Amino acid sequence: MRFTITNVSDSTVSLTLVAGLPGTFDVELPEKIEAGKSASGKLTLTAEALETKFEKSFTIQVDDEKKSRFTVPVKRSIKKPTAASQAGKHESGG
Repeated sequence: MRFTITNVSDSTVSLTLVAGLPGTFDVELPEKIEAGKSASGKLTLTAEALETKFEKSFTIQVDDEKKSRFTVPVKRSIKKPTAASQAGKHESGG
């Protein structure tokens, strides 16, 4: 999953992942984001996480004067098909 980070400050900032969950997902961050610009990051679930539901988070630190931190929630739900939706697939040939 890709996500966008926008730098609303008036200076270029660097980002660091300070807390994550390596066994559940990997997070790729842009090295720097220029003032007023946006950049993409990427979250990739591990193979083990594809089979489980969870509510976790990761935290990013910015190299601004306050060392600002932002925690991003990550939730995975697994929806099992209902009997009615399975019946519809069989009737439609799918």
